[in-house]
Amino acid sequence: MMIVMVITCDVGFGVLGQWRGKRFVHSSVLPEPLRGIKFIVQWGGEPTRAGHDLVIPPRTPPQEVFAAAGGEHPYSCAYNKQKPGTPRSPTSRGGSFFFFRGKIILDNPVYSQGVRQAVYRAHHQREGWIISDQSSRNFYYEMMTAVFCFAPTGWGWGQRVFEAILSGCIPVIMQSDNAQPFAHILPWHRFAVMLNESHIPNLHEILAAIPQSQVEAMQRTLSCVWPRLAFFSSPSQKEAFGKLSNIDSFEMMMLELSAHKAKARGELTRHAWDNATRMLVTDVCSCAMTPADMAAVSVPVLY
Repeated sequence: MMIVMVITCDVGFGVLGQWRGKRFVHSSVLPEPLRGIKFIVQWGGEPTRAGHDLVIPPRTPPQEVFAAAGGEHPYSCAYNKQKPGTPRSPTSRGGSFFFFRGKIILDNPVYSQGVRQAVYRAHHQREGWIISDQSSRNFYYEMMTAVFCFAPTGWGWGQRVFEAILSGCIPVIMQSDNAQPFAHILPWHRFAVMLNESHIPNLHEILAAIPQSQVEAMQRTLSCVWPRLAFFSSPSQKEAFGKLSNIDSFEMMMLELSAHKAKARGELTRHAWDNATRMLVTDVCSCAMTPADMAAVSVPVLY
């Protein structure tokens, strides 16, 4: 029997509190009666246990992102049957090369694991880069027109990853080896740039060295994968997004949990990935992946 517990705290079950008078923080000291439970969390770092617990996206309403883009969003065809926007190439988006707006807190090295602060100090004056703690009424529009969007953590999980994905902006994920949602199913390396703190000094060179053809392929993959990282759970969302509610993050949770059950039975399986791939292109009107893009996707046997 599989027991599942949903934890909504920023750092997952690391702050569950006490068990019979003893406070626990990491999985290494998780009380024995709780070790078999699968925790569903939004935080992919410690104490989340890779291959055992399930990391899911936070709830980021897609309609808010699309509406803020002023009707020009390239995925808008999925929302209330609107006509699709015009996809922009990296050279014609008209926005920044690198974008981040949000808290930075320069005098607090603990916040965001120190990553936001280090990136700001190293790169905030670069031409074509927006790195600011100032708010903007055009936040999602700025994301939609940017090529790369910085996606660090905050006090816990980082929502910028999913805001970037829903905006069609390639997320630059720098989260100290945190697992991303459905990492055993979705080809994250095909639509996100995965880095760590050691890359901060050369971040501008790393991103500039990515060929335009690869950037465009990543944008095409984003145009197909985004529904997998959103929830269409409310009646109004189901009405607005129609059949996309059949392939959202909730369905991805079910696919990954089924893979966990197969693993418990001693079966190595690709069925979850096969199902995800089969539905990646179909029923997603914004999807622009080419046969070559699909052929390039490679994911190892699950778990």
